[in-house]
This record gives sequence, structure tokens and C-alpha cells, in this order.
Amino acid sequence: MRGSQTCWSEAVSNRERPGRGVVRERHGGRGRGAPAAPWVPPGAPGGTIDGNLLTVGATLGLPVQVEGSPACVGDPHVARGDGEVSQTAMGQNCVRAAIVLLAARSGMDLAEVRR
Repeated sequence: MRGSQTCWSEAVSNRERPGRGVVRERHGGRGRGAPAAPWVPPGAPGGTIDGNLLTVGATLGLPVQVEGSPACVGDPHVARGDGEVSQTAMGQNCVRAAIVLLAARSGMDLAEVRR
């Protein structure tokens, strides 16, 4: 590590872009008490997203599929390809980031949630 770079050698390094690969509702529309829904491919309840824009300061809105279903956030990366296309990422320790989850009622304007 050198600043915000991960150095593989003197000639090769990657810029850090920390973020979470998975953001989703646990049950994914399967009903409360059902086993967790698959993470790949991502769908309306979220999943393995791995987007480069999903990082510090990002806002992501996902519809609740099952009332009371817990949210899942994980698969921390220090850098990754953009989207679930490249299947490559550099792992990261979870201690380095915090995520705030907000819930909104049906019909609520997203601007209200951001206040």
C-alpha cells in the first residue's frame, strides 16, 4: 500500500475505490422465513451489484419486496470491475467502511429520505 494505491510491484499498482459488492434485501421477494435469495444475478431487491459508483457518498434506492426482511450489505472491495461482468475484485477489511441504511414508507418521496 502506498497512499490510496495498492502496489503489486514498482511498476504495477491499482487506485483504491472502496465499496460494497452486495447490497440487497435478504429474502428477495421469496417471503418472510424463506431461505435467502440468490445474489447473482442482481434484481429488484438488489444483489451482487459491484458498481464503481456505489462508494463513499452514494445513494441507492431498492424497493422492499418482503415487509420486515432484513437488509444485507457485504462483500467489501478495495477495487473491482464495474458491474458483475469482469468477476474480478480486490478484497477489503470490513472495518474500513460504514454504511447507513434508511427505510422509507410506500409512496415516500426520496427527497424526504435524504433529509
